[in-house]
Amino acid sequence: ANDISLAGVYSCLGLTYARQGFHGDALRAFKQTLNAQARLEYSNNNALSEIHNNIGLAYVGLGYMDEAEATFDKAVRMQLCEPKSNQQFLASIYSNIGYVHHKQKRYGEAEKAYKNAEKFFKQNTNRITHDALELSLMKAEFLTNYGRLLSVHKSTTSNRHPEDFYNEALKLYKSILSDGDPKLMQTYINIMLAFAQNKSYHEASDGDFNAAIEVWKDAYVFERKARLERALLVTTDGNSSILTTEHNRSIHEWYHKATHHYGSLSSNPNGEKCEEKNQFSTNICLGFLYAKLHNHNSAIECSAKALAVNLESDEKMIFISSLRLADIFKRRQRYDIVITNFNRALESIQLGSDEEDPVLYVEVKLARIDCHKDNQAIDTLRELYRSLQLYGSDTKYICLKTIVLDTLARYSLMQREYENFNYSIEQSIALKHGSLSQYHPSLAIDFIFQAEFHVQKAETLHGETADIGDIRRSYYREALTSYERAL
Repeated sequence: ANDISLAGVYSCLGLTYARQGFHGDALRAFKQTLNAQARLEYSNNNALSEIHNNIGLAYVGLGYMDEAEATFDKAVRMQLCEPKSNQQFLASIYSNIGYVHHKQKRYGEAEKAYKNAEKFFKQNTNRITHDALELSLMKAEFLTNYGRLLSVHKSTTSNRHPEDFYNEALKLYKSILSDGDPKLMQTYINIMLAFAQNKSYHEASDGDFNAAIEVWKDAYVFERKARLERALLVTTDGNSSILTTEHNRSIHEWYHKATHHYGSLSSNPNGEKCEEKNQFSTNICLGFLYAKLHNHNSAIECSAKALAVNLESDEKMIFISSLRLADIFKRRQRYDIVITNFNRALESIQLGSDEEDPVLYVEVKLARIDCHKDNQAIDTLRELYRSLQLYGSDTKYICLKTIVLDTLARYSLMQREYENFNYSIEQSIALKHGSLSQYHPSLAIDFIFQAEFHVQKAETLHGETADIGDIRRSYYREALTSYERAL
């Protein structure tokens, strides 16, 4: 059917998939959009170039950079068929081309594309058919990506630095996003990385160090929550979380400088102790920094001192220090201490509390699971799943439920608790098919677990009779089928 609204429906569907990270589904929807639009109006170059731009972004999400580049080039050619006053999407398209060239390590071409994008962003925004919010997000993303390019490629035609672009992006993000939004958090991290890379840490003041600690403590929470995202969206690009060796070296130097700074604050010049609140903050910061520098004994000492003071002035820092101690003692297999610290951290983020954060709550609960023995882990996971059943059915809670179910399946398989295993696998697959996508990448986890289940069942069969041999072979065939589905 040539329904005029069909292209719009497919486009909205594609954007919905893309924003959830389901790039394969998004690609299919955008190709359906293209087919519907082409049947309606061949001459509408703006509509066709926008669709090609979206198809290119889906290819980027899947990691198919050559296909993305070819699609973006086609989008540019379509835009150039329009009069200059009606070229509506060139800023976005050139920005995406720059990103692709950056990923391909073609830095000079990336810079050229970003400069083209910058030129069109600076033009009268009335020519760009996006609402103000969408345009601000698009421009902030462009500025962030341009800054990343300059962090690895020194411009030959400009004296601007990465932090100049990050700061511009930060202003845009702060005007439209909540304080805890991942994009805002990542921009703060980018600024600190650029600050360290330029080795301007030697000029840092007390305010700079305190600001850095604020960024680092929020970044730590952000990183923990991102582990759950990676557990589901295994095909996402992940560019924002990748640090180069140079970045790591520079930030490591920053940690040393900051550690020296806070160490000097542990007592005043006369040797007298700082007031209790300042001592608490200093020990919290030192514990955090020592942990970053892998000086675990000093991290334990400082974190324990801070927690012994038991001030309620900074719940987040107490929460983070508890998690840091849990992580350190977990490596040392001191599970009694680990559980104590995880429990302290969980007290402030219980579901239903004022500080409720379901993603962080589930992440910490799952991190604590490894400390349990035998079937205790399975019982805890079932209880966690039941608690999530009481909450909303939006995508966030659906994702959390599937993560818990997949973890329950893994532990049940380890303990050969096949009734629990079958229940959790069936529930996980049904949730993903019904509420996420029949092509969701994490379905591969379920199929691999099913294959391992069939192998285990085959290996439990003893004897060499014809009937037992047939049953064993049928289990192996089921295992092979499940592995093929995972692939």
